[in-house]
Amino acid sequence: MVVQAAHKFAMMTPHIRTDVIEALEFHDLAVEAGIDSVPHVTINNGKEFEGAFREEIFASYVAGDCIWTHALVL
Repeated sequence: MVVQAAHKFAMMTPHIRTDVIEALEFHDLAVEAGIDSVPHVTINNGKEFEGAFREEIFASYVAGDCIWTHALVL
């Protein structure tokens, strides 16, 4: 759900970019980033949350950052 929402938001505006990484396939990258559960979302390389959220809840996280430029979803 989070991955689809992140992509949907990115398609709606050029101010949002998403990178999705499959943590099982790229285990070393997940370990390097300190990821121990999925989904794991980092917004603007700072705000982080884990777990599956409905799109409306994810949108509230995004709306909390007036300028949201990047999300990394593992």
